Amino acid sequence: MTVDAMSPDGRLVARARGGDTRAAEELAERHVRAAWRAAYAVTGRRDLADDAVQDGFERAFEALDRFDLSRP
Repeated sequence: MTVDAMSPDGRLVARARGGDTRAAEELAERHVRAAWRAAYAVTGRRDLADDAVQDGFERAFEALDRFDLSRP
């Protein structure tokens, strides 16, 4: 699926880039469960999955300015 400026995630990314913390929170809420499940599947431990998800979201939000809305 391609994320573009017209998709719900694309709009949230654009708003989060502009400093909208509600948009950033909504973007995280949309994806945190899937990210946690994937992290738990890899680590097999809840504490490590929690840490991995937190680190992943921190890195993702630090890189929002480089996110290409025309790519998936």
